[in-house]
Amino acid sequence: MRPARAAALALVCAAAATTAASCASVIGIQDYEDAVDALCKCPALLEVDDCKKVATERLAKDAKKRASWIKGFSEDCLCDKADECFDRSPTCTPNNGKCTSTTECCGNTEGKAACCTNLTGPYCCGACDRCKQVLDRHGALGPPSCIESQELIDNFIGCICQTCVDTCGASVLCGGSVEDPGPLCGACFENSVKMDGNCIDEASACVIDVPD
Repeated sequence: MRPARAAALALVCAAAATTAASCASVIGIQDYEDAVDALCKCPALLEVDDCKKVATERLAKDAKKRASWIKGFSEDCLCDKADECFDRSPTCTPNNGKCTSTTECCGNTEGKAACCTNLTGPYCCGACDRCKQVLDRHGALGPPSCIESQELIDNFIGCICQTCVDTCGASVLCGGSVEDPGPLCGACFENSVKMDGNCIDEASACVIDVPD
């Protein structure tokens, strides 16, 4: 990002708060496009794909929602609350909408939404499981996995399936059709995650990936 510019924006807005002037007037916000430009430069929104483009297009569609959003921005626009500013209609992404990060989903700052993954791609949903939660299910069905955890999950499963290809390769876990691959697969799995196992690094990364 541009940390210096983000810090400068925060300092200017802080000054606005102390003088009772609105953030919008102090940083030169002339219209909603200026507001979006300032907001999307904040560190918390760096992971939002095409932040400025998406937010600008959504605000352009509804004058009433746009006015309400601008009012909220003027009253509370510090970078340390950028995620809360984005988590408002119409800039945030509603349930079932496509996403690339949890920050985009409506309700995420209240713990009511997340960016989840399934076979059709990432989408906003009510809840998702981190890597540790997926691991604890031992293959049982549960909520979709969080997009932020998907790489850890893929790395861990990939290591297990490569290390235990002879015993686990035909399992559903490794892309096969066998739901219960038997004790030999289980034994190989356990050996792989021991301190000297082939997958200890991937397992360790997964275990510490828990809900905030």
